[in-house]
Amino acid sequence: MCFRACSGRDDRGLSESVQWTLLSATAVLLLIGGVQTAVVLHTRTVVANAALAGAEARATLGGTAASASDSARAVAQHSGLTSITVDTHMSATTVTVTVSSDVPALVGIGPRHVTSTATIPREP
Repeated sequence: MCFRACSGRDDRGLSESVQWTLLSATAVLLLIGGVQTAVVLHTRTVVANAALAGAEARATLGGTAASASDSARAVAQHSGLTSITVDTHMSATTVTVTVSSDVPALVGIGPRHVTSTATIPREP
């Protein structure tokens, strides 16, 4: 009884094609995950910079909540963020600006919302 030897076929290529299919699918998932991670990190950086820009605009002499909001929105929108929320709070000695934005998503993984707060001293 010779099943393999007599058929003249070699089935070794079948397992290699399955391996390449699994390897390429894994590589694509890693690539998408890497790009999504980069998008989240970029959004966090932009939101942090927008909060700092808003706090600096509010902390200056004559700075208003509107100028802080405009400054923070300008920084965030320049980097492509669209849904931006800006909250300002001023005490006797400090200015606090909180900026929030949604993360653009390629796939449904990772955080969907990023928030950053900047607190700096107020000018006398």
